[in-house]
Amino acid sequence: MGKKLSIDLADEYADLLTRTMDLLARLRKLSYESINQFQHEYRCLQMVTELRRRVPGGGRLTWHWHRGPTSRPDEADVIGYSGKKHVVQAEVTTSAKPTGTIDKRMRKKLKPETCVNFPC
Repeated sequence: MGKKLSIDLADEYADLLTRTMDLLARLRKLSYESINQFQHEYRCLQMVTELRRRVPGGGRLTWHWHRGPTSRPDEADVIGYSGKKHVVQAEVTTSAKPTGTIDKRMRKKLKPETCVNFPC
């Protein structure tokens, strides 16, 4: 059987938990974007390594990447150029299951004929 909880103690615990949850919510909000960005940068670098290996001539391409969120909706996260022409583009997500909005956005950014899934 649990310990008897007085009204005063219950109010004190409730107040403490409320303050703790508020603090936790603020910390989570502040850290989430940084953690997500770190994962995104890591996945972009993995993608360049993988594409250099898998794409014919990938080692001769010039690679560009967007470390943070792309500034324009038509820019992919990773782009491989041959001269001034982009010949490979890849979109990276840190989502475990990229479905729904993320999947639609990625497909919209990338040309259908160049879409290839490379699991990392």
